[in-house]
Formats: sequence, C-alpha cells, structure tokens
Amino acid sequence: MTITTLLACLLALGVGFAIGAVWRSRKPAADPAMRDALGVTQVRIGALEAELNARLSERDALRDERNLLRTRVESDAATIATARAEAAEALRARAETESFVRNAQFPATLGGPPSLRGLTIAVVDEATTKFAGLASGELDMAGISPQMVPLARRDRTLEVLTYPVLFSSALFFNTTRLTTAPSW
Repeated sequence: MTITTLLACLLALGVGFAIGAVWRSRKPAADPAMRDALGVTQVRIGALEAELNARLSERDALRDERNLLRTRVESDAATIATARAEAAEALRARAETESFVRNAQFPATLGGPPSLRGLTIAVVDEATTKFAGLASGELDMAGISPQMVPLARRDRTLEVLTYPVLFSSALFFNTTRLTTAPSW
C-alpha cells in the first residue's frame, strides 16, 4: 500500500467521522419539520392512550355488569327452584284426599276390626309430583306412568310391580313397609 492510498483512506475516514458526528449532534427539536412531526406524534400518542384508557374502562364496566347479571341469574335460578318446590308441595297439600279411620267395634262376624289404623287416599294427577311423593316416602303406593318406570327401577327404595289390569283402576296396599302414620 502506497502512502497516497494510505492518506486517502485516512482522509475518507476522517470525513466519514465528521459527517457522522454532525448527523448525531443534530437534535430533532432543532429542525422545524422534525419538531412538528414529533409534536403531531406526541398528540397522536396522547389521543391513542386516552382512547385505550376509555376502552379499558368500558371493558371493566362491561365485566362488572356481566358479573352482576351472573349473580342475578344464579339468584333467580335459586328463587325459581324454591318456587317450584313450594308449588309442588302446595299441589301435594291441595290434592284431593280422603281419610278413613279404623272402627275398633267392627263386628267379628264380618272379619273384625282391620289391622290398619287408618287409610288416606290422595288423588295426584301430576306424574312427576306423584313420583316425588313415592320417592320421598310421602306416598306408600301409586300407579306411575310408563315413562317413570326406568327412574323408579333405579331407586332402591321403590319396587315396580307389573300386572295385568282388567279394570282402569286398582287399589294395592303396602303391608310390608313400616310407616309413621298418625295414631287415630
């Protein structure tokens, strides 16, 4: 490498460093065009941050409203379940019933007094209410709809009996189950 080439390289390097130093020392605020662009950008950033904060607040408000609605739905579901249970209980209470009491002086010639202390017959037309009465032990015996048979067979406290019926109604007694019937 000749001395001229070396000097040319050094000169180019020196000029390059000088240009870089001038470029780096130039502040954006010193240039009016850069200052305007920076101001517009900062205003735009401020507007975007304000919009972001507004949307986040709206999201939080919607989240709070959703949680409030969930709470109301759960409360309403509990209220509905309670109302249904009360309606079923009222239906059972309003069911037509007839009670018969044992006559201790029933003549021995006709078989003597019955072994039952009493008998109450309840007319329950609603199939699910009737089944609920059986499952809870409120009813000792009832005719159930064919749709309830699989459900009754899964309940170990119930026994499903099938039989040929010649008449449209029948009366059966559960003589094996102890009950806490009121004493008459």
